Amino acid sequence: MHDALDTIVLARRVVSMTGRDAAALAIAGGRIAALGSHAEMLARRDPRTAVVHLDDAVVLPGLIEPHTHPDLCAQCYSWVDVSGFTHATAAGVERRMPIGTAVRAGHRVSLHADSPMYPPGPLGLVRTAVTRRTRTGERLGVHEAISVEQALRAVTIDAAWQLGLEAEVGSLAPGKRADLTILDADPRDVAPEQIDRIAVRATWLDGQPTT
Repeated sequence: MHDALDTIVLARRVVSMTGRDAAALAIAGGRIAALGSHAEMLARRDPRTAVVHLDDAVVLPGLIEPHTHPDLCAQCYSWVDVSGFTHATAAGVERRMPIGTAVRAGHRVSLHADSPMYPPGPLGLVRTAVTRRTRTGERLGVHEAISVEQALRAVTIDAAWQLGLEAEVGSLAPGKRADLTILDADPRDVAPEQIDRIAVRATWLDGQPTT
């Protein structure tokens, strides 16, 4: 016997960030109730359960930027642009943002824009961490690149861990908040240079669409 479900979400893939993907998830009371196949989730519905068909979309946990300045962003973003490295010959530039070293040492890292120092957008941060390519096309410190999977962790479960919120957000698992990011494609399936071009179809907070 299961509790009544509010919503079942059917997708091409649910990237749970727990090490096991699914194709559908169920939501009750704003939290994840279960994950599994389309058939498994639909078998749990009752006449009151809403079923959302996302067709070929991919569902990830809500993406987290743990450090930003929204007040400064609102005031300054329109006239300040200091994003990207522009001095490739500066001393020590190859060691800037040594994310790869930190990951290899066992640290749980996060990616953040410190906006307005850099335009906000987690997928752009993932792309940069994987490619180490600047906005001018240079590649700096390639040995500090990390994998797409590691970069996704840095904007989901590892970012949540740094905030002390890993029991609530950062991955899709039963009991956690149903905060979702719905994308046109799985970042792991596209060329790294294209990750920031993946369209965000929608976001959900506590089991409800935000738009």
